[in-house]
Order: sequence, then structure tokens, then C-alpha cells
Amino acid sequence: MFDRCGVFAVVACSALSACGGGGGGGAVPVGAPTATPVASASPTPAPTSAAVAFSFAIPTGTSARLKRPLYVSNATQSATITVSSAKSAPVQTSVDCTSVCAGTLNVPLGSDTFNVVLRDAKAGGGNVLSAGTAVQTVVPGANTLDVTLGGVVASVTAVASPASLPAGTSAASTIVVVAKDAAGRTITGSEPFVDASAKPAPLTVSESDNAATGDGRLVPSTSVFASPSDALTVAYNGLATYGGTLTVGTASTTISVLPTIVEYSVPTQAAYPEELAVGPDGNVWFSEGNATQVGQVGTVTSSGVVHEFPVHGRPSGIAAGPDGNLWITTNYNHVVVMTTSGTALHEFVVGDPNILTAIVAGPDGAMWFSEDNGIDRIAMDGTITRYPFGSVGVPAGPASTLTLGPDGNFWEPVSSNRSIARLTPAGALTEFPTSMALACPAALTAGPDGALWFTEGAMDKIGRITIDGTITEFPAVPPSGTCGTPFVGAEPFGIAAGNDGNLWFTESGSGKVARMSTTGAITEFPVPSGALSGPTFIIRSADKNLWFSEAAANKIAKLVY
Repeated sequence: MFDRCGVFAVVACSALSACGGGGGGGAVPVGAPTATPVASASPTPAPTSAAVAFSFAIPTGTSARLKRPLYVSNATQSATITVSSAKSAPVQTSVDCTSVCAGTLNVPLGSDTFNVVLRDAKAGGGNVLSAGTAVQTVVPGANTLDVTLGGVVASVTAVASPASLPAGTSAASTIVVVAKDAAGRTITGSEPFVDASAKPAPLTVSESDNAATGDGRLVPSTSVFASPSDALTVAYNGLATYGGTLTVGTASTTISVLPTIVEYSVPTQAAYPEELAVGPDGNVWFSEGNATQVGQVGTVTSSGVVHEFPVHGRPSGIAAGPDGNLWITTNYNHVVVMTTSGTALHEFVVGDPNILTAIVAGPDGAMWFSEDNGIDRIAMDGTITRYPFGSVGVPAGPASTLTLGPDGNFWEPVSSNRSIARLTPAGALTEFPTSMALACPAALTAGPDGALWFTEGAMDKIGRITIDGTITEFPAVPPSGTCGTPFVGAEPFGIAAGNDGNLWFTESGSGKVARMSTTGAITEFPVPSGALSGPTFIIRSADKNLWFSEAAANKIAKLVY
């Protein structure tokens, strides 16, 4: 390792010493003959240089003597001293070092510049370990010179501690920077880093966020790392990011920002929470799908306070309406209108005993919902217009999601027909089959790229469909089964567009939530309740976080990212 050592001492003596003059003794009698004058000695020339002796110790092992901030590596084998002056050509000497480096220089009197270089080989060879420079006025007699030696960096490592931070909460990571000299010793002390010419050579600090929305989430405390005693931290502001790369000199370290998942239990046992919606009040609302219970819907605030309200029939789809109320579909063939305080205002009977599922607000001020074999429109006064799929040859089956696309049309996955259906508000239907006959598309959402994205649970894939019907499929994990057969894989189910430019989907078969870029790169995050938690539907809430239901674990979870 590197050690620090003390004073670089220079002791100077006159190169030319002044000599004493002669003298006489006794009084001279008055009138006596004048003595013959004796010629005086020639005046001694003023000295122009001095012999400068230097000596300093090389640390042994881990020992160090610290009288002055300087860096002396215990790998030092030789020292080169160069003295320059305006009065003469530079004077240089190199000495080999054992436990000390010692030598003598004859230097001009006056202002001199001393350059000291320590190397890891004898006779002034090898690599430069440290260097320093000082300007000193040398006078006849004793002189003392202190030279601050800085380490010359040959390699750098940087480690973030902690290496991962929780998303959504402001935090900081300390960066431990270790700089080593050419001999592999760690440079210590408070002296600055220098180059081989003793000029300051600080390490540049830069940072690159991985956030799709731009930089500024991770901010280093300084743009330079000038000495081994400097402190370096990276502050995270809590906004959406997935970490970044911090570079110090030639070394890089990664700081990850991991999503935080908080779970909230549903009070009713085995309620089986399923579909989610952002209510007119900004809270998250959910349906409870257990048919053995009295039908209920629930609401959960951003702080996790859960309330439940009774509904006539088994609730399924739930959505905010343009009237400031919740609209709920049930298996009792009703559409229920409920206030945000839990009061049921209306129950509209659909007619035929069909299964009603997903519901969404349309662009026309009405609500639209899926049923067994079509999509229906219901006005605020309860007037229902039906658009049956069977009339155009599309056996539908109840859809788990109904999405208003960027084109103003309604899109839904048709699992029984392994296709994606598009319905215009005027009732024109188009079907787009997926490439896999047994894909079982489950849920669909509008993506951040102007296309629609859907899950294929049986084939463990995520699909993308443009508004003109072009389908591209991305593998989530290796295929686990076929539609209608037992699944053993991820079983992607719910899907939502995040506020970060990515798609997020639940893995109902593995107890995970996954993030996928629009190019297909996937990262998975385990749900705290485990592999059997059964995450299903997922939405983006008013506070830009993601919320998902855990049907098997009987919980609603918030994902901060």
C-alpha cells in the first residue's frame, strides 16, 4: 500500500566561505617613526552557490511519518531532483533509495525551483510514483525546503455504496474511489493527484442516467476528484430512473434504482381482487371477483387506506365515468353506477344473461363495455346499444380489458379466437389474428409509442399491434404451454404503460412484475408476497405510480418506480 512521509529537508552551506583579516596590537608612541604600511588581504568574493544536502525516509510496510502532506510510496527505488534557476542551467541528480533517499546538489543562491520525482526502479528509471515542485530562495547557511508530493495515478477503481437505491425516495450513495500508483500501491493522504511533471491532474467525474426521460435523477457532489481524501456522493432525487453509470477518471460504477413494491391487504378474506381503475377522486378502485362473497368493490388511497362497498352481483369491470362516478359491470347482468363515497345510484339491466367484463369511458361521453359476444355502449341515462361480434363471424368470449386506442377506436383481446379486435364508435369491427394460434391474448393497453400492446399468457409473450393491424411479438420467457392447458411459466397477464416510456406487465404464474422497453428488453421484479401471489391487472395511477392486484394473495400493491 502507499504511505505518506514527512519533510523534504534541504540544508545549504556556502560554497565559498568568508576568511578573517589580520590585526596589530599596542599603542603607537607620538612622534615615533611611522611604521611601514602592510598591504591588506584581497576581499573574499561573495558566494554564488550552495551545496544542498537532501534526505528523506521511505516508509516500510504500513508505517508512515507525517509532518507535511506528501505522498511517498513504499515502492520507491530512486529519486530524481532537478533544480532550475534563472542564473544557470538546470542541475539534476538521481539517487537510489533504500530506507532513505539522500544526496547533495550544488545549486545557485537565490530563487530556485525544485522538482522531485520518485520512481519504482533504480537509477531514475521505471514508472513515476509521485512528484512535487517547490520554489525556494536559497541563501548562504542553512536552508529548509518542504516539497509536497502528490501521487501519480496509474489506475482507479470506484464502488458505489449502497449500489442500489429504492425508487421514489430521495437518497444518496457514497462512492469509494481507490487510486493506485504504477506499483499498485493505494495513494493515500490529502495531497492532490499530479502528473509526472507535478502538475495537478484531478480525476474527472461524470454521470449518465439510464432514465428514458432524461438526466438529472442522479447528481454527483463534485465534477472532479482531486485527491484521495476527497469525498464523493451521488444524490438521487426520487424521480423515475433505473440508475446510472458514474465514471471517475477511467473507472465506472453502476448505481441501480430498484422499484419499490408496497402491498396492502384487502379486509375481506379471499376477496380475490381483480380489475383496477383510477377513480374520479384520484384513488385506485378495484373489483372483488370471488363469487362466494357478497359482491364488493374497494378503494385504496395512495397511503394504503382500504375501504370496501357492497355491489349487487359479482363485480368485474370498473372505470371512472364522465359524470364523476364509478361504473361497474357485474355477472348479474347489471351495470352499476356508484359514487366515490360508495353509494349505488343506478343499476341498469343489460338484457340477455351475458357475462359483462371490462368497461371504459368512450370519446362520446358514454361508457363502453365488453360482454360474452360483443361490445356495448351505455349512455349516462342507461340507454344501451349493442354491437354483437357474432354477426360478423367473431366468437368473442368475455374480454379482460377494453382499451380506447390512440385512433379513437376500441381495442380488446379476444382470447377464444386468439385475435385482437378493433371496433369503431360507429360499430365497424375488424379482427387481427395473432401469429400463434394458441396465444390466448389476455390484456391490452395503449403504449407510449402510438401502438397497442397486449399479453399472451399461454405463449409467455408480449405483443404489439399498430393501429393498422401489424403485429409484432416479443418473448417474455420461454413458452410454458398453450391456451387451455396448465401453465408453468410466467403467464403474463395485465399490462400498462408506465410513466417512464416502458411497458409493465404482471406475471401471474411466477409472482413477478416485469418492465419491458419498446424494443423488447425485459427486467423482472419479484412481488414481496412470493411466486403464488397471483398478480393480475395493473394500471398507472393518478400519482404516476403503478398499481396491481394480487388475486391469490388478496392484496393490492403499489409499485413506485
